Amino acid sequence: MAGSSILERFMDLLLSYGPKVIGAIIVLLVGLWAIKLATKAIKRKMEKRDSNKELRGFLVSMSSIALKVLLFISVFGMVGIQVTSFIAILGAAGLAVGMALQGSLQNFAGGVIIILLKPFKVGDVLEAEGYTGVVKDIQIFSTILTTFDNKTIIIPNGGLATSAMVNYNPEPNRRVDWNFRISYGANYDKAKEILNNMIAEDDRILKDPEHFIAISGLKEGFVEIVVRTWVKAEDYWGVYFSLNEKVYKTFANEGLSNPIPQMNINLNKYNINRMTQEELLLNWEDGMAFSTNMDGFNISIDSVPEFGGQNKGPRPKPFMMLALAGCTGIDVISILKKMRIKIDSFQVKIESQITDEHPKHYSEMKVIYILKGDDLPIDKIKRAVNLSEEQYCGVSAVYKKAMKLKSEIQINGEIIE
Repeated sequence: MAGSSILERFMDLLLSYGPKVIGAIIVLLVGLWAIKLATKAIKRKMEKRDSNKELRGFLVSMSSIALKVLLFISVFGMVGIQVTSFIAILGAAGLAVGMALQGSLQNFAGGVIIILLKPFKVGDVLEAEGYTGVVKDIQIFSTILTTFDNKTIIIPNGGLATSAMVNYNPEPNRRVDWNFRISYGANYDKAKEILNNMIAEDDRILKDPEHFIAISGLKEGFVEIVVRTWVKAEDYWGVYFSLNEKVYKTFANEGLSNPIPQMNINLNKYNINRMTQEELLLNWEDGMAFSTNMDGFNISIDSVPEFGGQNKGPRPKPFMMLALAGCTGIDVISILKKMRIKIDSFQVKIESQITDEHPKHYSEMKVIYILKGDDLPIDKIKRAVNLSEEQYCGVSAVYKKAMKLKSEIQINGEIIE
């Protein structure tokens, strides 16, 4: 009786689950065959499009795994195995992995976009994220540039795919611009004739579009001439440097002098003449007061009454803090605009330490960058500040040799480490 009962139960199970198991096995075998065909089709399609080899292998593998997971879940469901809990666990695990690899996944997605859309290719000259160089390699997570001074720059693809970039290669021709100076009273027609002859003699300069020469501005101390020509992209730098050299030599021989701005400081009947890139005339008014005109703006400085002044203007020493704040502030805001980062407000605060002994001077300055806005990218703001402090701000470069300089970034009231 017991054997008969067991046999009956076995037959019942066989009749109940047998067709399901057989159907599941058939679905599994057909599904694996279909997945194999699908992955081969994806691979062939990507090979025809000449897509990145590394990306191609990764996407084919991921497609195969994803399809097989879905197939096995379907097969388990066919034989009556509950897969709801398994799907929930799988989803939770995927969420945890995604959170842990958020930055890497962003860079991966950026790499996929770059490889598929191909905004640039290996060998192109690219300007992006504050760097300019030749694209050496496009990888899944980053793009590698080689700068013109042979530095290797690795840029994460996440930011590169979503930021503005300049690709100098797609167009076969490029425009070359120059700005030359001649003195007031110099013969402009003669200068224009010389430039026309130089351009006509250089076969690398294209005849169409026609070149352009004109006076672009009447500046303080000189007349500025703009020259614009079109050349093939590969001839850009050769033509640019060549014409610079010819103009320097020819203008001098033809009496077309290039005016050099001078700084004449007249300080209490003492004259000091220096060669520099700016021009400043400081006039003594009376007492301890001095005045000057800088870029068309009148500026006065004075001392306090206890030292013979009349408080007609600020003291001169704090202008050192103003110079540093203004120089680096303009740099940072310019770089952020190029990165297309929108901010609500921006302040530069300078905290300084002055020695007690004479001559009293600044021994330390701290630059505090205060920014406010929504979803400000910390890494790009740090990059903008670093570019100003290390490459662009001339005031910072001078001060570093004379005192200790520190900096701090505050975003929406929070100090960024």
